[in-house]
Amino acid sequence: MTGIGNESGPGIHGPGADHTEAGPYTPEQLARWAKQDAFRMEYGIPAVLTGWFVTFILFCVGVTVAAGVISAGDASEWVVLPYTLMFGFPIALIVGLPLALLIAWPLRRVRNQGLHVLAFALGVGAVFGVLGMLSYDAELLWTAALLAGWAAASAAIGRASVIQMVARRN
Repeated sequence: MTGIGNESGPGIHGPGADHTEAGPYTPEQLARWAKQDAFRMEYGIPAVLTGWFVTFILFCVGVTVAAGVISAGDASEWVVLPYTLMFGFPIALIVGLPLALLIAWPLRRVRNQGLHVLAFALGVGAVFGVLGMLSYDAELLWTAALLAGWAAASAAIGRASVIQMVARRN
């Protein structure tokens, strides 16, 4: 006799074993664990696209302002904005959106959205940092570090911008 379907409960137990149907766990423990396992952070398509769009626009505006600072602060830096939007859009769509989904997926059981904001900042900053390390020129490393920091801040602000949208769904 294998013990499956007899009075000792599921699994292989001898007759008269002191385990219940749930094993050695109390019903209160099982109910609490079921409630914890049932929670999943649900973003929804509008929240994902809004967070991605806010991050993208904020990053492009920041790059444009940085170009203005580098070019001695004249008004010509705003000419760069359409180019950053146009050339940055495919990269943000192909790299940024999957990266955001990849960062969000393991966090779906974490209730504290502040940790989500921090994870987005660290994840995006790390990816930009690694890409910046591929630079061969020492002068470009500082630029890559500044871009990585700005990308991390943009991602954190983008994720923070959808906290209310996500909180309504959960």
